[in-house]
Amino acid sequence: MKRKESFVKNPIKAPQKKYLPLIFKLLIPIFTLLILEFFARGLSATILKEYIQKKDLRTKVEKIYIPPPEPSNENVLRLYVYGGSTTAGFPVPKVSFVNQLSYQLHHVFGDKNVDVRNLGWSGFTSTMDRYSIISTFWHKPDAMIVYVSHNEFVHPEIDALSLYRTISIFRDKSVLFRLLLATSQGGKKPDSPEDNEEPIERKRVPYRLIKPYYWAKMAILKKNYKAIAKIAHDNNVPLIFITAVSNVGQWSPPERQVTFFTPNKKNQADLKKVRTLLSKNRLDEAEKIINEHLKKNPEDPYFLFFRGQIAGMHGNWDQTRNNFEEAKDQDLLQWRANKEINDFVRSLDDGETIRVLDAEEIFKKHSPNEITDYSLFLDNVHPNIEGHYLLASSIIDLLRKDKIVEKDWWEKSNNLLTLDELLREIQVSQDDEFQMAFITASYCIKNPFFNYQCALDYLEKAEKINPDDWRISASRAVIAYLSENIKEAERLYKTATELHGRSIDDKETLEVPYLSHLKKRLEGL
Repeated sequence: MKRKESFVKNPIKAPQKKYLPLIFKLLIPIFTLLILEFFARGLSATILKEYIQKKDLRTKVEKIYIPPPEPSNENVLRLYVYGGSTTAGFPVPKVSFVNQLSYQLHHVFGDKNVDVRNLGWSGFTSTMDRYSIISTFWHKPDAMIVYVSHNEFVHPEIDALSLYRTISIFRDKSVLFRLLLATSQGGKKPDSPEDNEEPIERKRVPYRLIKPYYWAKMAILKKNYKAIAKIAHDNNVPLIFITAVSNVGQWSPPERQVTFFTPNKKNQADLKKVRTLLSKNRLDEAEKIINEHLKKNPEDPYFLFFRGQIAGMHGNWDQTRNNFEEAKDQDLLQWRANKEINDFVRSLDDGETIRVLDAEEIFKKHSPNEITDYSLFLDNVHPNIEGHYLLASSIIDLLRKDKIVEKDWWEKSNNLLTLDELLREIQVSQDDEFQMAFITASYCIKNPFFNYQCALDYLEKAEKINPDDWRISASRAVIAYLSENIKEAERLYKTATELHGRSIDDKETLEVPYLSHLKKRLEGL
């Protein structure tokens, strides 16, 4: 008899057995994190308890000052003003447009109660403005005013509000995460004076050359301002956006290479050559070099600025204005709000709850040949006293004209104070004027600007007010040092020491940008 072959069927694996190895692999990191979490809890309650308690683990937005709410009162006009350093009043808050606005409204309305809250802070981005508004809109001010940010590209991090919220959640839920945050801070002390001194050789992101990075930053800004507008609209709180203003006519892109992008040697040599030719009024030769470079790269901010200067020398003011504005918009640093930002903000005006005060256009109309310059600015973006006066006056004109704040107070209101009357009312002192000149000079010296001519001009103004202040000579010494004139730097440093009456100690060197660098260099000679 023929023996039948036996067939053995291949066993079919059960589905649960098939996925067991994958589940096991996924559980390994989860159990590892749980073990580390328990271990961190033990350390934070014993050995590392004091270490963690000393650390400030708040996120950047959680450090923002939020005023306590006040009961609603129909007899008080309350305005909340948000923004960065211009709102905060750099360099002298006393003369800021917010403070001028407060004084003017008190005068305009006579004996009425007016409360203008300044919620601006230097370095604020649109994300921080959004956080401030989320935290305060429910106070129900009569209007919220937002000065548009110049600071979106100042810091390299992607500062989305959702990211800060995620960090806060993990920090509050996990001791391990708190320990990692504390460790990441190292031995750095918060808000130490050393943090205010930008490294001389620091390189920054050339945003205009890294399109995805630029788009991500712009997307965050647009999302934030849309969210702010929605909050105002949904809660029926009048909101005024103010377009950001910039000095385009007398503030060129930085001359030093302060980004990670380094132009080729010919480009750098031609930049230097064009500056020399312009100083000698040899315009045709300079224009030939400029046209050659702009033919290759029409968006080169340096040569666009030069072209604008030449157009101005020929009296062609429309071309001058266009070239300067293009140079500002194509600046690799993007430390002045560009056209895309202001145009987007203009698009948010709905004619009802959301209004836009177009300060950019207002400043043009009050500038020579509609080209903004030092007549209204201290530096690249910060208005001078006249600029702040123009901002405050324009806000009041908008409030009055469109009846944004629905008060019958306007019917019997007074006229605005003139600038001279307002300054007497505010009591601007010589010390205020000195601080304005000296602090602005320090700002111009620092990375990424290295704008020595601007700094020297302000130091001259400061010297006329207080010729015996040692910091003036010390600042000039730093400029000589950064210009690689060490002998002149040594001479000026000696003058500063004589005016000081004793040697300048290490703590005092922090009062002048990079003076500590110069001191070390001179000690090493």
